[in-house]
Amino acid sequence: MMRPLPRKRLRSLPPKKTPSSIYIHLHQLANEREHLLQERQRLESRQRYIDGRLQELDRQIAQQEAAARLAAVPEAPPEASPFDITFFDY
Repeated sequence: MMRPLPRKRLRSLPPKKTPSSIYIHLHQLANEREHLLQERQRLESRQRYIDGRLQELDRQIAQQEAAARLAAVPEAPPEASPFDITFFDY
């Protein structure tokens, strides 16, 4: 399940530009970056799984369609030979 996109927080006072606040902000940005990299990795993995599954399903569909075409072709009845002899018992 995907997380909702974070919203920028509104503050009544602008943040102070102290060295510690800058490092805190830098830490927050690094954490968000790491989270987004992990999320992208999960999505790429999921995409690879989905692509593989779609290929497998396409292969199975092609096999089933081929089997259905073979089953739909009626077998020709054996041709009657002009030399067939019918015997009648009296």
